[in-house]
Amino acid sequence: MPDVGLFMKTYVSVYLKGNDLVKYASRVNAVRKENGVTEKSNSSSTFYFDDNKLIKVEETANFKGENITPEWYYLDDKPLYYTVQSENSESRGTLAFNFGKDNSK
Repeated sequence: MPDVGLFMKTYVSVYLKGNDLVKYASRVNAVRKENGVTEKSNSSSTFYFDDNKLIKVEETANFKGENITPEWYYLDDKPLYYTVQSENSESRGTLAFNFGKDNSK
């Protein structure tokens, strides 16, 4: 989206065991240019499955030298636990779960 100064490249990996999805990972490298300032960021999301059911989501982000690494755990299609306590952790975990569930098909 060069018209707004945002340049992104996404890499996606899918790992299968037979016909079962085991892991789905995406990594995003982004560069944002605004008012003559260039900011780079890297992030990734990794979804882990057991019997085609989502069991864990890991995210990593590096922005302005700060690393953020939340994780969410699921059991029987329900959130079980998340590692970073913030006002957005629960809603982000639900969003990650729905994304993982949709991509496990």
